[in-house]
Amino acid sequence: NFEKFNIYNDEAIRVNTKKRLPIISKFSDKIFVSTPNMLDLLPEAILIPQIISKNSDGIFNRPFKKSEVIKIVHAPTDKNIKGTKHIVEIINELIHDGFNISLEILENKKPKEVIEAFKNCHFGIDQLFSGWYGKVSIELMQLGKPVFCFIHNKYFDAFDSKIPIINVNKKNLKKRLKYYLLNIKELQVIGEKGVEFVNEFHSQKSIVDKLITHYTE
Repeated sequence: NFEKFNIYNDEAIRVNTKKRLPIISKFSDKIFVSTPNMLDLLPEAILIPQIISKNSDGIFNRPFKKSEVIKIVHAPTDKNIKGTKHIVEIINELIHDGFNISLEILENKKPKEVIEAFKNCHFGIDQLFSGWYGKVSIELMQLGKPVFCFIHNKYFDAFDSKIPIINVNKKNLKKRLKYYLLNIKELQVIGEKGVEFVNEFHSQKSIVDKLITHYTE
């Protein structure tokens, strides 16, 4: 039951991976990891974030209009880890409360279809349980879309920079969605910060520059 523990912790790392770590450490000059929870096992490792290719389409920070249905996207690779059931329930409750919103769940879609849905949405909800963000959040931020996602408090300052993601979990998702739906301008600012964040920490240039620095050492 994913609700009873944090997936994004030491226990989530595969046993075989843990067994190999001492050997890897012994014969490696440096070790790169892409998620901060690995630093708990390998404090000497270097965090190199997931890379994303340059977005040639530009930014699609869609303006919020009072008369328009606010479109929300959710792309679950694993519904249990992503908390899809709870997301759907909460969105339905908000609709029942009178909020003019809709939720599109993206499953079994081609990459181009997913990106088009991302472009046309107002914001996205990534996941509620895993404790870190992945490709879905990065792609949404790159397009200027605000993202709701669960980031474990332990890792929120992993880049010595505030991650412009609205940190949510099962218990506070409804409250935070309601707040931002009533304060749309704040969502737009977060979307703009997301673009800057991706360019600084996930772009090809930023990652290549870091790797060159480490390899030349």
